[in-house]
Amino acid sequence: MEILGQSSTAGGTGACLPPARPVRWSLARKVSLALVSILLFTLVVTAFFAYYKFESVYSAQVQSRYSFVVFTIKKKVEDNLNLGFALRQLRQVQEVIEREKMRDAQILAVEVYDYRGEVLFDTDRGAIGTRVSDSWPRPSAAACRNPSASRTRTI
Repeated sequence: MEILGQSSTAGGTGACLPPARPVRWSLARKVSLALVSILLFTLVVTAFFAYYKFESVYSAQVQSRYSFVVFTIKKKVEDNLNLGFALRQLRQVQEVIEREKMRDAQILAVEVYDYRGEVLFDTDRGAIGTRVSDSWPRPSAAACRNPSASRTRTI
């Protein structure tokens, strides 16, 4: 007796299947796979370099913006120093740094300190008279001979 889909054989083990053949890819499939792989790799590398370039341009633009603020403050302070005023006498500097901070919400603080590291002007008025951290840049030895020399740092 024969059941649908099966044949009766001696031993009852059913029909023997031929051994599995390895999948053979045609030349067209191999070339297509290679081209798609190259295309995907190129897209990933291009995206990486585009992001890196965007990040460097954005960083340079932000740095340029803060450099301009520092340059503006420095120019106003130096103009008054060139008139012969001592740095401690320049009370309008406090107004200038507060105005620059109000113009840009990204600026956290602006401090002007002398060659000894004493804060003379700060957007946080409570910090005036304190000393800046030793990790902050100090004027060179030549600038230390000129007591009216100052450093401005924008955060």
